[in-house]
Amino acid sequence: MQNTNSKFIVNIVPLQNVISNTSGLDATTQLSNAVGNIQQMINFDKKTVYTNFISAYTQGNSIEVLSPLNLSNVAITSNNIPLTGAGTTSNTTSNAILSPSGNTFIRLYDPASISSPAISMGISSIKEIFQIGASGNGLFYDSTRKATEFRVSSMKFVADLANISTVIVGGTCYAQSFVTLSDETTKYDIQALLDMSSITAKFKNINPYSFKYSGKNTKEIGLLAQELEAEFPECVDAESEKKYVKYNSVIALLLASVRSLNERVEALESGVTRV
Repeated sequence: MQNTNSKFIVNIVPLQNVISNTSGLDATTQLSNAVGNIQQMINFDKKTVYTNFISAYTQGNSIEVLSPLNLSNVAITSNNIPLTGAGTTSNTTSNAILSPSGNTFIRLYDPASISSPAISMGISSIKEIFQIGASGNGLFYDSTRKATEFRVSSMKFVADLANISTVIVGGTCYAQSFVTLSDETTKYDIQALLDMSSITAKFKNINPYSFKYSGKNTKEIGLLAQELEAEFPECVDAESEKKYVKYNSVIALLLASVRSLNERVEALESGVTRV
C-alpha cells in the first residue's frame, strides 16, 4: 500500500498462509524433505556418505581431497569406461589402473618375494615395458620395445654397479668423472699379458679415424668397432644391437704396447757403443 509520506514508497507485508513455490509445498514441508534427504545420504554413526555424484560447490573449481582416500573394493569409471580392474599375473595378485582406452596400464602387485615385481607399467593391457622390483632397488626395462632413450633429468642418477650391468645412453653423456670398478678382489682368472710384442703388431691393423655420427654434424675421433673386434674381440661389446668399444680395455692394450716398444728401445740402446 502507498505510504502517506511519499507516493513512491510502499510497505511490503509478507503474505500469510500463501504457497509461493512451484512445488506446491509449504516451507516446513520443504525443510523436512531436505533434512530427510540428508539423513539418507549421511550415516553419522558410520561416518559414511552415500551419493551418486560429486561436484564442486563453486562452478569451475576442482574437488580437492585433503585426507588419504581409500578406494578398496570399488571400480572407477571415466565416461562409462572402467579405469580399474583386477587380475592375476604369474600367480601374483595385482590391481591395474587402466587408461580410458584400456591400451596402457599401471599395475600394482602384492609381491610374493623381494624378487617379484611391485609396480609395472605397460601397453596393450599385458605387455610390460617398465618394472620396479619389490626390493625397491631393482629396475627392469624391456629393450625389445626399441626405445632409444632413458632420461633422468634435473636429478642425481646413482647406479649400483653390483646390480646394474649395462646402461646405454643413446647420445652424449656429460659428467665430471667416470670411475670404473677395478678392485682386485672383484676379479678372478687374472692373467698378465705376456706376449706384448704381438699386441704391438696387431695395432698395425687398427687405425684412428675422424668421423661424424649419423644425424650429427660434430666431428669425432676414435676407432671402428668392427676393425678393433677383428684383432681384439675382448675390447668390443657386441651383445647389443650396435657394437660398442671398451676404451678402458684399449688403454690397457696401449700400455702393453708402449712397454713392448720401451723394451725394444732399451735393447737397442744397450747395443750402441757410446762415445
